[in-house]
Amino acid sequence: MFKKLVGLFTASLMAIFGLVAMPIAVAPAQAAPPGSAFDPGLIISDSVFFDFGSMSVADIQQFLDSRVVDCRSTDPAIDCLKSIKTEIPDSPASTSIEVGPCSAIPANPAASAAEVIYAVAVACGINPKVLITKLQKEQGLVTSTKPTSYMYRAAMGFGCPDSDPGICGQVYVGLFNQLYRAAKQLRWYGNPEGSFTYWKPGRTVSMRYNPKSSCGTKSFELKNQATANLYYYTPYTPNQAALDNLYGSGDSCSAYGNRNFWRYYHDWFGSPIGGGYLLQAAGTETFLIVNDKKFLVSDSRLLAALRPLGPIGEISSAYLESFTTSGEATQLVSDSDSGAKFLLVDGIKYSVADCQIAVQFGANCDITIALSSLQLNTFVDGGALTRLVQTEDGNRYWIENASSRVVVDDLALQTVGGQAISATPMTIEQLVSVSPGAALASESVMFTVAGSAQMAIASGGKTYLLNSSLLTSTGLAKWFDQAPSAIDFQAIESTLVPDQIRGFVASESGQAFVITSAGKLPVTDPENWTDQIVTVSEAFLAKMPTVNAALAAPAVVTSAGNKFSYFVQSAERRISSDKNMIGMFLSLIGQPKVIELPQSAINAVEKVGEAIAPGAIVKSSSSSTLYLVDDLTNKIKLASSAQATSVSKSKTFTISSSDLAGLETRTGFTSGKVQCNGAVYLLDRGILYPTSPGAAAEFPGSVYPLSTITCAALQLSTRSVGQFIRTNSGIIYLIQDGTKKRVSSWEHLARLRGDGPGYIQATNYFSDRIPTAGTAPATVELASLEGIPAGDFGELTFVGTVPEVIQVEPEPTPESTPKPGSGSPTESVADPEVEGDAEIQYRVVSGDSLNKIAAKFSVTAAALQAYNSISNPNLISVGQLIRIPKSGTTSQPAPAPDVAEEPEPTPEPEPTATVVEYRVQSGDTLLRIASKFGISSSALQSFNSISNPNRISIGQLLKIPTSTDNTNVAQAQEPEEPEVQKTYTVVSGDTIWGISRKLGVSSSALAKLNGINNSNFIRIGQVLKVPS
Repeated sequence: MFKKLVGLFTASLMAIFGLVAMPIAVAPAQAAPPGSAFDPGLIISDSVFFDFGSMSVADIQQFLDSRVVDCRSTDPAIDCLKSIKTEIPDSPASTSIEVGPCSAIPANPAASAAEVIYAVAVACGINPKVLITKLQKEQGLVTSTKPTSYMYRAAMGFGCPDSDPGICGQVYVGLFNQLYRAAKQLRWYGNPEGSFTYWKPGRTVSMRYNPKSSCGTKSFELKNQATANLYYYTPYTPNQAALDNLYGSGDSCSAYGNRNFWRYYHDWFGSPIGGGYLLQAAGTETFLIVNDKKFLVSDSRLLAALRPLGPIGEISSAYLESFTTSGEATQLVSDSDSGAKFLLVDGIKYSVADCQIAVQFGANCDITIALSSLQLNTFVDGGALTRLVQTEDGNRYWIENASSRVVVDDLALQTVGGQAISATPMTIEQLVSVSPGAALASESVMFTVAGSAQMAIASGGKTYLLNSSLLTSTGLAKWFDQAPSAIDFQAIESTLVPDQIRGFVASESGQAFVITSAGKLPVTDPENWTDQIVTVSEAFLAKMPTVNAALAAPAVVTSAGNKFSYFVQSAERRISSDKNMIGMFLSLIGQPKVIELPQSAINAVEKVGEAIAPGAIVKSSSSSTLYLVDDLTNKIKLASSAQATSVSKSKTFTISSSDLAGLETRTGFTSGKVQCNGAVYLLDRGILYPTSPGAAAEFPGSVYPLSTITCAALQLSTRSVGQFIRTNSGIIYLIQDGTKKRVSSWEHLARLRGDGPGYIQATNYFSDRIPTAGTAPATVELASLEGIPAGDFGELTFVGTVPEVIQVEPEPTPESTPKPGSGSPTESVADPEVEGDAEIQYRVVSGDSLNKIAAKFSVTAAALQAYNSISNPNLISVGQLIRIPKSGTTSQPAPAPDVAEEPEPTPEPEPTATVVEYRVQSGDTLLRIASKFGISSSALQSFNSISNPNRISIGQLLKIPTSTDNTNVAQAQEPEEPEVQKTYTVVSGDTIWGISRKLGVSSSALAKLNGINNSNFIRIGQVLKVPS
């Protein structure tokens, strides 16, 4: 093959020929970088050299026109390059054994130079910019304003061998022949079928500075095929003198061909280093080019992995489309020579000795891209790939099933057999086929998030962030193992549960808890607390002990050391620092005491304002106007302090003007009649008196509706009333037709009242609002007693269980059984180890017998039988409550004596109470039970520590005092009236025994009180006195 003759001219002539002697239209822009930037091993990128689609015919013509403004040629046969016309002969495609390859070129008898350049570039796959640059570099044709015949005959310097320079311009003459032959040759270089294969990319080569061997050589790494092709065509590299004077002459050993090519290309088209093996066309994605194939690089992490094969070069769409599309690029590649496998990550290659490891990284050894040794050598060697990866910040990851699991503790690493594996340094975020997975941790391990004070727990494949206040207030860390080092946030981000644990959690089955310092407290109605409930794993919950109590709304809660308490209802919390106000809420819902919760959990409940209890009397600091709080959101304007005393027992609370304004105002409350839960009551002294609709209608005024919650907050009378009131001065009135009529005496009251309900001990406000209308008649037909309400409006009832002890470090301690009347529950199962003289109680369980129970408590079965009035010792039932006598007690308590009623305005003190017990039955109310035993319901309520008289349950055991001077029995909170003798009228079928059973009295007492000597002789219509 012919070689380009570079040494044909002397150095000076070469410089003059290329730069000075040639008349040019436009001077070089001198855009090339300094000669020090010249890389002899990489003069032009393959992606630039072979990009045949970089210019169209019009682009080429426009460029040629720009190089010569004024052509001085007068011979059309040797016109300036921009204007010359020449013939393109019909040129068939080259065969596989011919130089090339080039595709066919159709004939064109009068083609422009632009058309010739374009046709040859496309057919042979050479960038037209390369052809234009070589035309200039060889003969200066592009910028010549008056070309010579020789310049066209040897346009590309093809056929000018160093061995015979005299034939230059005599063979393969003409513009087309020179371009076509040179392009075919440039494509042939490196073809293994030919002889130009001795300069292989990736190897170190020695290149002469000049045809004269005495000028020496330069050794360098040959980095690509296109640069090799330039050296096959012009086998000299510029020496330092040529590079130091980039636009002029060097010394006698300088050769300028490849220097001038590099310089011209820079001046006219920019850098010839347009990209390595990573290419893209305008508007397309990036591709990895391997031989004649292209692989899509769609992920930025993959692009980072392949970075050493760049930079990314932009090529023409036509050139890009000439490569065969071969799918997606992969991080797993192989050596085309040895077959060795490598995982490429962030410009680093990791050798893969075991394909099973590759599988864990989500790769497949059967699907790899084969790269040459030259390409692989551009990557940094990262060593052997292992399943244990360590990032720069020190976090370790276990790679498993295409997921990265941050290693929280070494114990967990042992469970997967990774304790002896050396960690592979790697930027794990750059793995394309590996996604973040669950943390690898011993179950439910607590750790710190790196760079913060944030604590988290890894459990069940998820990571839970913990509120710092919750950690401090509950000592939560005491139940969890601690990781030895902090974990980076990015390592846990994919498994992170988005909601921080503030206190409320739930099991996967839906059971809710609130975390306290004593453990997890069950929550029976989480929907009434908050939606900030984090579902956690069963293993997480199992780490904490379960508190033997239950949380349910409504409830009053606080946090340790907090002066504020909070009333929670319907997922809303109201705040107050007033102990009396909080006391009203506790009384309203029947909650024994405030429950302590973490403040972070309380804050998870939506705050809606100040806690102002229904039934409270309130005013602002700037006004004396009083209001009755109705429900949680309303206030009822009151006319005076006297009305306030009449409607509520509450003290007067002074609240802020803004809080007062936040309550919606109601007006028009002038009557003593109110409506609660659809029923009518009389209201005075803050007490709701049940009465019949007929009796209520006799009182003047309209019925004023109160919210059910307000009614529940007021005291409910234990007895119903009728049409009578008693004033503070002791005068009794009959209420009839909206007026009050004076009753002259107790006998007069007894005649009018009959068997009807009693009177109201009225305040002056209540009585003064009823007009006086003289004296009551001797007899009267009272309103019907049908429809007296039962007082059922206690919807706001605490149904949870208050934890007995809440400590940071709970210690189990035995609790003594409470004494009767102490206010503590009396139905708890007794501890047989408790010492002392207190009476204790025991709930019968399956398998018990009276003998077993007696032996357990060191008493005789006979004493136990007698003390509990058990007629048949063989008949006790599961759940039955057995009272255990104190030491030395063997007899049953004496029955309560009958107490005769005296119709006196001020009752005399009663005898000391003797306690009996009663089990609540279906249909019972506190009022009915109190009546049955002849005591007031308020005394019964106080003696049994019942916070809400409307809430008693079937089966509940009540202690019954028979009089109210017992020091364990609080006096009634409402004024009591003298009782009128009760009577009963005999009807058909009655017997003394049947009547006594119906009235709950003994038959002998009934007969004795009525002077009946023969109990078989009573008559229909006979009026019997009923003993108390």
